[in-house]
Amino acid sequence: MTANTVALFLIGKSKSGIVRDFPAGIGFSVHKVVALALCIGVHSHNSHLYGLLELAKREGIKKVYVHCFLDGRDTPPASGKDFVVFNTHLDHVSDEARINGIKVVLDKIQQFGGLPAVIMGDLNAEVGSETYASVTEHFLDAQLVAANAEENVTYQGWGEAEGKRIDYFMVSMTGLRVNSYDVLVETHDGVYSSDHNPIVMTAVLE
Repeated sequence: MTANTVALFLIGKSKSGIVRDFPAGIGFSVHKVVALALCIGVHSHNSHLYGLLELAKREGIKKVYVHCFLDGRDTPPASGKDFVVFNTHLDHVSDEARINGIKVVLDKIQQFGGLPAVIMGDLNAEVGSETYASVTEHFLDAQLVAANAEENVTYQGWGEAEGKRIDYFMVSMTGLRVNSYDVLVETHDGVYSSDHNPIVMTAVLE
């Protein structure tokens, strides 16, 4: 990517011992670092991320998660084909905020001149909502076009809420072919890693 913002979540028992209780009732020490990571070394460098990981190791933090927010233009190795990716998290309260938010994303994508694009993230909107309709007027819902994709909820509130599908991969109507789509519903010793289930997609540039 030309500019990737990386949020580094460091989760585990550290020397500082700061504990946060998650909704699932699990005590973790949580440290969050937000930084730029660029391979070209203008405002930052990938080595900074590696340094943060080394720091976490030295401080005795047992679990480290790198959560990447990738908005920008990219080119797969040796393909010569460009595409754009937008990761978004729309408002969870206001319909108006969600509708206006997705309009901003769609307008920004148009600035890339018709390159194949992926919108991914938590839209906080179900199928049939105005927000969903605004996106699918121009993009395809990856779950609906992937072969043999099983419908499953993406939000489960740590296993305590009525499940619903509000997280999506949306892909351009041309230029991208979705090969697979899956919702990961596994728990670890009966514990959810998040209040949302991860979604995974594979796609091919055409």
